[in-house]
Amino acid sequence: MLDFPQISSRWLRRNAPFVGIVWFWALLMFAFLTWKMAIDANPYGHHFALFGHDFTAMMYALSCHTATWSASLMQMLGFEVFARNDDLYLQNGYTVMVIWGCTAVKELYLFLLIMIFYCGPFWAKVWYTPICLAVLYLYNLLRIGLIPWFAGNGYYSFEFWHELFRLSYYGLLFLLWIGWNEHFVTKQFVRIRLKRMFKGTKVIHRFRRRWW
Repeated sequence: MLDFPQISSRWLRRNAPFVGIVWFWALLMFAFLTWKMAIDANPYGHHFALFGHDFTAMMYALSCHTATWSASLMQMLGFEVFARNDDLYLQNGYTVMVIWGCTAVKELYLFLLIMIFYCGPFWAKVWYTPICLAVLYLYNLLRIGLIPWFAGNGYYSFEFWHELFRLSYYGLLFLLWIGWNEHFVTKQFVRIRLKRMFKGTKVIHRFRRRWW
């Protein structure tokens, strides 16, 4: 696991934020690779296999769960959306089928793997990671319900809004990582360097009383 305070290279210490971004993208690509190696799934249906074992029934149940909770969330926001099994029914007569790719299983896996292998205090990860996963899950329910509303009855407009919300979903994932990196990793790195610079002096104690 990468640990910025233990990096011996002066150049790496000076460019720690950029190293963090590179490490994030490396972990993201690694997560994508492991997903591709482990999962065999139909991107337009419910077929889902993990290392050759069929989990289609489980993913169908999860799709139905996602459709139900997405409809409930949209109703709370004042939209007339109803769910039956894995289908969402809108007031304008538009129907959308929720498949396994709409359940956010893949995106939640990507974020979880990044948080496991990225640096930072362990106990902060214990509470920060579940909160972020909950935020990603709730946003997924919201986007599933909003996409057909923005798209109307047009196939091409649906594709446009689907891709736009998918990119926004990955953008939210990146922002949650930035929050972790800036608050728990970069600040910790700065605190350790200050402690080393002013160890045994009154400066660090005044700094600790003011900012810790």
